Amino acid sequence: MTARRLEPVDPWTHLLRIPRNGLARVIQAGAEAESSTLASSSDAPRPVRGRWRFMDWVLRIDVEPDRPPVLHRYRCEGESEDGRPCAAQSPVTESFEVAQQWPGKHLRDHQDHRSYAHVVTTPWVMVPKDEL
Repeated sequence: MTARRLEPVDPWTHLLRIPRNGLARVIQAGAEAESSTLASSSDAPRPVRGRWRFMDWVLRIDVEPDRPPVLHRYRCEGESEDGRPCAAQSPVTESFEVAQQWPGKHLRDHQDHRSYAHVVTTPWVMVPKDEL
C-alpha cells in the first residue's frame, strides 16, 4: 500500500477558460494551450494578483453628515368592506410629526380603518471593526 503525498494548493495554478462552445475548461497555468481552444497567447487568461484579508464588519446607523435622511411613512393595515387589505399609504416625509397627521386624515374617510404601520427608512452602513 502506498501513501499519496498531499501537495500544497497554489491558487494560481488553475484558471478557468470558456471557449467558443461555452463549455468551461480548466487549464494549467503556464501550460501550452491547445490551438483549438485558444486563438493566441494574448487570449490566455491571467490570474488576478492582489492581497486579500479577512475583516470583521459591524452594521451601524449611518451618522455621517452626508447620509440620506431618515424617512417616515404610515400604511393602513385595515381592510376594505370586501375583505381586501386597504394598503393606503401616507406620502414619504423626513418629518415624523407631518407623517403622524396622515392616519387621522385617513380615519376620517374610513371610520373602520384603525390599524396602521409606521414604516421608517433609516440609513445604515457597514464599517470595518478596526475603524470604530
